[in-house]
Amino acid sequence: MDPIMDIAVDPGDAISVTPSVTGGATPHSNRRFYLVGSPPPWLYVASDTGEVTGSTSTPGDYEVTIGVTDQVLQTDCDDWPDTCRTFTITVRQPLRVATIGPQTWQQGSAIPTIQAVVTGQRPGSTPAWAIHRVIDGSPVTGQRNGVGISASGLISGTPTDTGSYTYQVSVTDGTNNASTTFTATVTEAVPPLTWSAIPAQTATVGVPFELEGLDTYVEGGTPEYTVSRLSGPTRFTVSNNTLSGTPEAADIGSHTVGLLAVDDLGEIEQGSLSLTVVAAPTTAPPTTTAAPTTTAAPTTTAPPSTDPTLPPTTTAAPTTTATPTTAPPSTDPTTTAAPTTTTTPTTTADPTTTAPPTTDPTLPPTTTAAPTTTAAPTTTLTPE
Repeated sequence: MDPIMDIAVDPGDAISVTPSVTGGATPHSNRRFYLVGSPPPWLYVASDTGEVTGSTSTPGDYEVTIGVTDQVLQTDCDDWPDTCRTFTITVRQPLRVATIGPQTWQQGSAIPTIQAVVTGQRPGSTPAWAIHRVIDGSPVTGQRNGVGISASGLISGTPTDTGSYTYQVSVTDGTNNASTTFTATVTEAVPPLTWSAIPAQTATVGVPFELEGLDTYVEGGTPEYTVSRLSGPTRFTVSNNTLSGTPEAADIGSHTVGLLAVDDLGEIEQGSLSLTVVAAPTTAPPTTTAAPTTTAAPTTTAPPSTDPTLPPTTTAAPTTTATPTTAPPSTDPTTTAAPTTTTTPTTTADPTTTAPPTTDPTLPPTTTAAPTTTAAPTTTLTPE
C-alpha cells in the first residue's frame, strides 16, 4: 500500500481518503480493507475499496491506520508492514473571533485600543478584518461613528456622536468567516482630569498629622475620584483620600508628596503637595519675678534762688510773745484809778513771701515756709 498523506479539515467537513494498493494476488476484487486498532467512532472504511469516510465537529488530531489483505495471503501489520499505512486527520479549530466586552467611550476622545483575536484560521492564510455598526439587526457598511479596525485587528478611533451603539467585528481567512458583536456607550465630553493647588502643609515631629479630603482638590474627569500616594516620606500614607502619618526627627525638612488621582472611568492625573516637617518646640522652665521695692524719696530743701528775675525769698521772723506788766500803786488818795489796761504790742511775724516756682531746670524745687501765728494782746489791771 502506498503511503497516505495527512489531511486537515474544518469542523463538520466530510472526510474522504482512498488508499492506493499495488501487487498482491489477483483478482484484485478479492482485496479487503480494514481499520487497525481503535479508530474514531465517526470514521468508516469501505472494505472493498478502502475509502475512509466520516465527519466530526470536534477539533483535534486523529491518527488512523488502515490495512489491506487478499484471499490468498492473510496479513497483519506486524508481519507485513507494507500492507498497512498510518496517517493523521486534523480537524481544525473553527474560525472564531474572541468576545469583546461592553465599552464606555467619550465623545471627542480617542478610545482605548482593543485588539481583536481570531482562532481557527487556515494555516498560511491572512485574516481580513472589518467593523461596522449594527442597525436594525444588520451590519451597515460605512457606519462606524469614527471607529475603525486595522489589518492586524486593532480597533481604535474617536467617536463623534453620543449614544448607545452595537458594533460587529468580522474576519475571514479566505475560506471561512467569523464575527462577534459588542456594545459601546458614548458619553458627552467632559473636562480633562486636573489638580487644583493644595496649600503647603506643616507637620511636627512626634505629632500625628492628617489632611483629609484630597479628592476635593481634583477637578474634571468623571467623579468619583480616588487618590493614592506616589512618593514622599514613607511615614506618610494615603487612605480613603486622607494623607496621614507621624513624622520622626529623620523627616525634618521640606518634602514633595507625589499623588495620583483616578476618576470613575480610569483616567489618571498626577499631583503633589509641599510638606515641611519641623522639630517639636522646647518648653522653657517657669520664670519667678521679684516684687518691686519702694524707696522713700529724700526730702529736699530748696536753696535760695539765684535767678535775678525772681523776687527774693523772705524768711519769717521769729514771733515775740508779750509779757504781762503791773503798774505801781497810785499815791494820790483822792483819785480812784480806773483799771488801766496796758497792751504791750506784740510783734507779728511778717508774712512770708513765696517765690514763684523757678523755671530753671538746673535748680531743685523751692520749699514754701509754713505760716506763723500772731500772739493775742495782754491786759494789765491797776488796783485803785
